[in-house]
Amino acid sequence: MATTDHFKTLAQDDPEFMSRDEARWIPVEPSALDPRPMFELNEALEWREALVAIRGMNRNTAPGKCGMHVNTLKALVSEECMAHLEQVNPSFVHPDNVRVDLAEEDLPSIPTTPMGGALWKVLLAIWDLEVIPALWNEVYIVSLLKSGDPELLTNYRGISLISVSLKILSGIMVDHLGKAVDNHGLLPIAQSGFRKREEAIAQFLVMAEVVRRCHLVGASTIGIFIDFKKAYDKVCHEWGEKWGMELGLAKCGVMLWSNDSMVKADFESTTFMTPIGEIPKVSSYKYLGIIVTNYLGVFMGKDPAMPIPEGCTDAMNHALAQAAKGLKALGTLKPLLLDKFCPVPLKVELVRSLVYPIMTYGGEFIGFNKRLALPMQRVVDMAT
Repeated sequence: MATTDHFKTLAQDDPEFMSRDEARWIPVEPSALDPRPMFELNEALEWREALVAIRGMNRNTAPGKCGMHVNTLKALVSEECMAHLEQVNPSFVHPDNVRVDLAEEDLPSIPTTPMGGALWKVLLAIWDLEVIPALWNEVYIVSLLKSGDPELLTNYRGISLISVSLKILSGIMVDHLGKAVDNHGLLPIAQSGFRKREEAIAQFLVMAEVVRRCHLVGASTIGIFIDFKKAYDKVCHEWGEKWGMELGLAKCGVMLWSNDSMVKADFESTTFMTPIGEIPKVSSYKYLGIIVTNYLGVFMGKDPAMPIPEGCTDAMNHALAQAAKGLKALGTLKPLLLDKFCPVPLKVELVRSLVYPIMTYGGEFIGFNKRLALPMQRVVDMAT
């Protein structure tokens, strides 16, 4: 009962429906009401878009209440590709144990399999009628421990198991929305994680490069890391009373990268205040999954005049942290990997899906440095 009440409270972060009150936002930011029509939002649904949306989903995720598993839909995409090739070229022979995947522009424009036809009828009906099936609006909530005391409910994160079929429509809608904001220049360039062919790790790499260049010319850099409570449940992403955002001060931090003793002294004597309290000064901060320390610029600048204390090489720390996560994942998979009755293709898929992503995350920061990549490479070698 306590768990149910806890997640109900988390779900009711906007009990007055402030984020949906159009009248409230008009006087706050009139310029946000762009008069330009966005025809991309209302483009007709295409079967090719549905296949691309399925292809973009992660494998081996739990199904929602509809019972449809994402791996089934992944197999559907392969069958659609194969059937399309057979239609185009009747003499085509599908090689054994080879998965057929066509480029986006070569995908079929209409369903070519019975299952694809059935799914397409459902998606079209929902799109045209603008009504979501009641079953798709229900989700399972799984409680996962983040870290800390397992008896504290605040240390748990709720995961909603959404119906996979609904994810197809959501993916198409996100694609339409992405085209609209790109075509009209509504998305700031700094939002790497929300732009096509960009990723969140690019944010960290840009920050690291700024710190490195400042260090090379003897300049100091101050970084302020801001955390918003439930930032993505709100309409606007700008902190303060203007947008009704709430800062999570416990997860905020301000850091200095400098070799200047006077700058350091001035930094220590300065208080960084917000309307709800002081932002704490930190020497280490986890940003987008990478531990950043105040030695970042020193290492990246390769300054021989200032030796790096043991354990303060950010890139090496990241490599070791990811290797530790990989070993943990590998340990969890060990019973299956050692089971002689477990099919080899399944073992390969488990390693590829659950170990490799951990080992490659943040690899851009490490680059082609063999010494830094060695801890992660060892885990990969153990897995294979």
